[in-house]
Amino acid sequence: MLNSPYSTGLKSKILQTAQTGNFTENVNLDRDFVRAFGDMPKVLVGLAVTADSDDTDGKILAAIQDLQIR
Repeated sequence: MLNSPYSTGLKSKILQTAQTGNFTENVNLDRDFVRAFGDMPKVLVGLAVTADSDDTDGKILAAIQDLQIR
């Protein structure tokens, strides 16, 4: 988990880096939350999926399909 440089209450988990193609990801939100914050989560109020290229002056084209939270 990475600490956010913008807010003390935010953490990031990098799943894929600098690749192209199609990917499937499976994560355990409860386990990741405990790892990041030390407690079990209460109610999910938001989920962010991001991409970042401002440090490399690159461009990103991305799409998310069939996002499921169980």
